[in-house]
Amino acid sequence: PSVYRVGMSCLATHIIYQAINDTEQAVCERFFLDSLLPRGSLESRFPPTRFKALGFSIQYELDYVNMLKFLVNSGIELDRAKRKDGPLIIVGGPVPSSNPLPVLPFIDAVVVGEVEEQLPQILDAIAHGETKEDQLELLAKIEGVYVPGISSNVRRIYPENLDAVFYPLRQVIPQVEDDSPLCPVLGKAFLLEVSRGCPRRCRFCLESYLYHPFRARSFETLLELAENGAALSSVRKIVCIGSAAGDLSYFTDLLEELVNKGFHTSVPALNPYAITELLLKAIQRGGQRTLTLAPETGSCPLQEVCGKRVDLSLFLEAVSTAKEVGFKHLKLYLLIGLPGETADDIASSAALLREVARRGFSGASLHVSVNPLIPKPHTPFQWLPMLPIQEYRRRFRILVSSAKLPSTLFELLDPRLAYLQAFLSLGGEEVSEPLKLAAIYGGSLRAWRKALRECSINLEELLTKPRDVESRLPWDFIDTGVPRSLLLREYTKALSEPLS
Repeated sequence: PSVYRVGMSCLATHIIYQAINDTEQAVCERFFLDSLLPRGSLESRFPPTRFKALGFSIQYELDYVNMLKFLVNSGIELDRAKRKDGPLIIVGGPVPSSNPLPVLPFIDAVVVGEVEEQLPQILDAIAHGETKEDQLELLAKIEGVYVPGISSNVRRIYPENLDAVFYPLRQVIPQVEDDSPLCPVLGKAFLLEVSRGCPRRCRFCLESYLYHPFRARSFETLLELAENGAALSSVRKIVCIGSAAGDLSYFTDLLEELVNKGFHTSVPALNPYAITELLLKAIQRGGQRTLTLAPETGSCPLQEVCGKRVDLSLFLEAVSTAKEVGFKHLKLYLLIGLPGETADDIASSAALLREVARRGFSGASLHVSVNPLIPKPHTPFQWLPMLPIQEYRRRFRILVSSAKLPSTLFELLDPRLAYLQAFLSLGGEEVSEPLKLAAIYGGSLRAWRKALRECSINLEELLTKPRDVESRLPWDFIDTGVPRSLLLREYTKALSEPLS
């Protein structure tokens, strides 16, 4: 639930849209939040109430607000218990797959995991159920589908072999100018999913645990998808998707082959261990001018704590090589608020940034994005408390002043937004009422303040308390395939890592 340029940059949109429209039993149409677009679905202009089901792919916690705003504006009753007719409300995506409790009172079903293989059964249930009750009973029998009031537990579903799973070749690319507000965020490009999940298991990362095990498409499959998909989608740019795509031994060869065939390419953030001069040259030849890296911290002890071990000499060597082969800009991601973080750790991150600047990336060519650590369900840090809002701001100021890079762009994710993400990510059904009120009030920070005040909720007081590792967590009814005992062992290990 977002504007067109964001929604059409999401691979899930293309997968679901083409997979459903390739069947004979259903038609999929799209809705977006743009004021630039006509009301109703993009294809037929029908209102949402004309459809048998409305599906929402929730990629980001605050998309919950957009979903509820959409339902309110469509005249659809929010409370499931009061909604006697109208379309089924079904949600999926990483956020509800990890914890759907904040929206359970508003929805009819949750798809937990990756939908491709279960989609035909879901369509059958909707098509063959004579009443809403029948549809829900049928949906509840599908592995990976959780129906409030019927299901008690649910196990995450996923395809084991990405080479064998459905992939959208005819992706919808808007024929607009590049500077149009309707041009997708990633540009007019074919989205090529190289891999899912991540083998590195950083303790803060939802993707590495929720999309376990790590899976990748073969070189041959990727090349075939890219060539056929770009032709059918009438584009000459390939955007590679996958947080660990660069780790694959054949990724450089894939990029070189695509570039040799005349494609422009774009790649996600890379792991410094995977970076070679040949890889960087291939990326640069594909037309990408900004390299993105995520060291998270310049502190070796904190690397051990968060489970992301980055050899800083290798990292800086990669930065130097990037400059030598012609990259114009470098974007770095850092975290603040890791367990045990001290002033010395922040100083280490600042020193790392100065070393990066000495290697040619400084001023406008360096962009540093700093994010408060946000605990996520089904990760080892799900028990971790957050810091007070002012503490995040203080640590950010220390980082910026210590780096001594006055013309470099530093950005901090607003800690208030980080709090809201954590509140929606880690909450139970008690979150539903303030969420509903915030959506009704418009979804802004001011709306959230009013909603939380009316519900007598103090976010800072709530989120800065550690969770009891012995207590059952609200989302424990979801089996992701990663044992809770493993998560607890990793959390305990993180807190006991030597910090010197």
